[in-house]
Amino acid sequence: MLCAPLQSIPVGCGCQLCVGYQFAIINRQLPIIHYICTKQKILKMDITRVKESIERIENLSSTLGMEFLSTPEPDTCMARMKVDERNRQPFGFLSGGASLALAENLAGVASLALCPGKISVGINVSGSHLIAVEQGDTVTAIARLMHKGRTLHQWLVEIRNEAGALVCSVQVTNYVLNARKDD
Repeated sequence: MLCAPLQSIPVGCGCQLCVGYQFAIINRQLPIIHYICTKQKILKMDITRVKESIERIENLSSTLGMEFLSTPEPDTCMARMKVDERNRQPFGFLSGGASLALAENLAGVASLALCPGKISVGINVSGSHLIAVEQGDTVTAIARLMHKGRTLHQWLVEIRNEAGALVCSVQVTNYVLNARKDD
């Protein structure tokens, strides 16, 4: 799968799903959705390769306790993080900085999964913290692709607590570029 502008994404084999996808692109009814049909098979967001790569060395996501998960939707990625001493404020609540780090790291993992052989760096992160989350709770973040260009990806990340309440809403913009030969 190539990281390419919307117009160059293959539209499939002509089945009902592909015809609907072509219609949506032509009429610009949908944000960018990467349903690429191969005889009725919809590709998922598989982050296995990305997880293996980032788990090789200690990094912010492992330090804060983030767990990244593949999803059945090709334009969505998910992560979980338990609120504990690694990511809480001294008062026992999830740190706002940890929430933003979760969102940026999740969007980065998703961009890497969409663009094999490329690297992704966050160039803008903007979030609103809505409610506090106490230590012991686990938050779940879902990143949805809003725009996929050749070099820029825009993600909307929603972070929710175990009860399903919206904790934080974050927009992340990633810059996608060629990896160095030694990466």
